[in-house]
Amino acid sequence: MIEIRDVRQVPNDYFRRWFSDDHFDLIVWYKPDDAIQGFELSYDKTGHEKAIRWLDDKGISHFSVDTGEQSPVVNRTPMLTTTEGRSEMERVLASFQASEEGLPGEVSALVQKKLREYGQLDAGKESDSR
Repeated sequence: MIEIRDVRQVPNDYFRRWFSDDHFDLIVWYKPDDAIQGFELSYDKTGHEKAIRWLDDKGISHFSVDTGEQSPVVNRTPMLTTTEGRSEMERVLASFQASEEGLPGEVSALVQKKLREYGQLDAGKESDSR
């Protein structure tokens, strides 16, 4: 993955870094002490895009990305809708591991850990992987 430089920072929000390749977009938020506050990993960018978001105070969530695009002349804002996807985490993890070059080690390790935890949860339980 490569890091996107000059990422827009949101006032009064955590500092963010953005990494990307053909398969993934990874946004990482940092606390003022440089600890990771959370991340959002978007995957299957060329198909039915989904995203995994982990925040240290909220745990993990899984989303489907609804682009809102039904016309090539209208540009609508993408929206995230909650979805189930624990069963595909093994595939996502393997693909992420093949793409992790260029990421800081602590970022790669955290994302892999959270993907493993989420994938191992029973389908009937809610995630609280903090």
